[in-house]
Amino acid sequence: METQTNPNILSARGGETFAKDYYYRIFDQSRQEMYRFYRDDAILIWNGNQYPGSKNIQQLFNLLPQSLHSIETIDCQSVTVSPQNIIVLVTGTVLYKEAASRKFSQNFVLMRDETSGSFFIVNDFFRFR
Repeated sequence: METQTNPNILSARGGETFAKDYYYRIFDQSRQEMYRFYRDDAILIWNGNQYPGSKNIQQLFNLLPQSLHSIETIDCQSVTVSPQNIIVLVTGTVLYKEAASRKFSQNFVLMRDETSGSFFIVNDFFRFR
């Protein structure tokens, strides 16, 4: 199997890099910049509550206390009908300031922007476990 051209291997690398090196690092260190990861038409489902659009998502994040995420697992694969899109499943724990740590799972659907080549979140599901 050729790893350089296999879309699932490339998707796994891209999704893992996005989650580890960008998303959770920015969430914990520069949360005011989180809106940049979301398309304007993105939807976040946060523990059963819907937040449509990057502005509403950013407003939710601004209300949360300081955090520290610890990732346990990341699984990624390309979307069959659109290999440019990646599904990312993350499990881990998050520690919010002055609260006990909580286990979470989060699913992203990432879409690659054809012009810039960057990935943006179009769907996001977050749930405490």
